[in-house]
Amino acid sequence: MFLSRGKGSENNRLLSNYAGNLGNAVMRHDAAMAHKVARVEAELANSESLSFIATMNHELRTPLNAILGFSEILSNAKEKNPPKELVAEYASYINDSAGHLLAIVNGILEISKIQSGKLLLCIETVNPQDIINTCVAMLSGVARDAKISVETNIDENLPQIRADPVKLRQIILNILGNAIKFTPEEGHISVLCINSGDDHIKIVITDSGEGIPADLIHVALEPFRQIETGFNRKFNGTGLGLPIAKALCEAHDGSLEIESALDRGTEVTITLPNKGVKEPVQ
Repeated sequence: MFLSRGKGSENNRLLSNYAGNLGNAVMRHDAAMAHKVARVEAELANSESLSFIATMNHELRTPLNAILGFSEILSNAKEKNPPKELVAEYASYINDSAGHLLAIVNGILEISKIQSGKLLLCIETVNPQDIINTCVAMLSGVARDAKISVETNIDENLPQIRADPVKLRQIILNILGNAIKFTPEEGHISVLCINSGDDHIKIVITDSGEGIPADLIHVALEPFRQIETGFNRKFNGTGLGLPIAKALCEAHDGSLEIESALDRGTEVTITLPNKGVKEPVQ
């Protein structure tokens, strides 16, 4: 009996030592994995920061250089009495560049508010038909200059909805502006709005542009990312229009979905509840 107990005690000691060593090994492994995960996350964050800085460096310097360049020309031309037409032309370039710069800064501030959870919505009852017609009218000149036709088709029985009218206009203007920008001359854009019959309305904006590769649509919805296709690269931008529109849709308890393919155009569907957000955002 004594020997048996001795063996049992030795076995228990060995098992205890083994369990302790195994536990220590698991803890070391977990610590090493946590360190690797933290390092990878830090590298990704640093990479995204560097990408953001590189993008902003280009986007901010371009209009700033134009403003400085043309203003310097005008400043040095005071004694030369340049033609009024030339002064007006350079002043127009400065104004356009300043407007573009302001749009970039506003976009950065907007996405910063969204990502930090500080977005404010001023909810009221709005008529989506009025919002859509206003947006189409605001961009009609741009579409006409680009030789692009815009057609609207709005459901007669469209209900009023609870939404922030300023943010709703921003959503539609962002999507419609993108459609005009990336649709070639003689292209066509349609704006459809219907009551989907499930307590939601749908605003569908379709263009006949170059389109987006289906496997890259998620890139277009990420802030400061742009699709590297031939036609798209003709235009500068921060890549904030779609991400902001998507975030604003979700803030209204809605959604934004994109269907697209190369050489087949793009269809963006905005879905919004016709009874407004679940809880007004203060």
